[in-house]
Amino acid sequence: QALDELERTYVKANNILFLLEPTGGDVYTPAVLRATAWLTDQAWALPYVTRVESLTNHPLTQASEDGLTVDELVPDPAHLPPDEIARIRTAAQEQDALYGVLVARAGDVTAVQALATLPGRSLQEVPQAVQAARALAARFQTRYPDIRLRMTGGLPGDMAFAEAASADFGALLPVTIAVIVVILVLGLRAPFAAGATLGVIGLSALSTMGVAGHLGVSLNTSTIGVPIIVLTLGVCHCMHVVVALRQQRRSGLERHAAVAAAIRENAVPMFITSLTTAVSFATLNFSSAPPFQDLGNLITLGELVGYFYAMSLLPVLLVMLPEG
Repeated sequence: QALDELERTYVKANNILFLLEPTGGDVYTPAVLRATAWLTDQAWALPYVTRVESLTNHPLTQASEDGLTVDELVPDPAHLPPDEIARIRTAAQEQDALYGVLVARAGDVTAVQALATLPGRSLQEVPQAVQAARALAARFQTRYPDIRLRMTGGLPGDMAFAEAASADFGALLPVTIAVIVVILVLGLRAPFAAGATLGVIGLSALSTMGVAGHLGVSLNTSTIGVPIIVLTLGVCHCMHVVVALRQQRRSGLERHAAVAAAIRENAVPMFITSLTTAVSFATLNFSSAPPFQDLGNLITLGELVGYFYAMSLLPVLLVMLPEG
């Protein structure tokens, strides 16, 4: 929260950092300096970029008689004789903001840093900037195959977190559903009851995420797993009701009466379980990290919604569907 307040007062520091690693192991060569200059010029065209820093455009201040002159460290990348290369190396090593920062002390790696200021009006700003940077990196790699280019920084890091969360969700959700289906079918040995249970927990997850969307809660690496957790917790509610129903049917009760008895038997214990689980997740609101607060609130909502559907919708489905 303190960081958010600081960034609202001033500006959020977002950057894209290109790391250039020449195969020859020396950045102070005409080819590498020209490549650095080209990438520096191209980086200015990236979305939301307000400043680009590199070895070639680093400002160099020199005293001349009664005045000062400020010029780029590499003013003419097209003309780099050996004495100019030596001057650039010496001058770079004398710049504290450059030596060991944008140029490795060993002289084998250099960086081009693009600073960006995002308006904060759309969730597409980070993907737009990073995708443009990736396209620029691909163009650079094609143009200069002897220089290995890597990309890091705040914006690529944010994008990587989002992509990793999305990939995990896409891989884990089908697996979770498949495991739940297998457990329900094998445990209940009643396909229609298993289908009713799957429908109820699916509706619980959809309702939870629908409310999250209406409240403007954004998905992130913390909240992306909410549907999986809600599905898992919802299975427990439904299993209690279905198992109790089957026990009542074995005791000789008619179907409607058995459903009613199963609900009466489980309503209070399941409510206490749901309440304690919801309160447990709600304590995440004491966390100073907003994503964990959202996680706790959504799971709390999902747990209570799951209980509501298990007590209202599930009995209706168990009465209407064949017992099979």
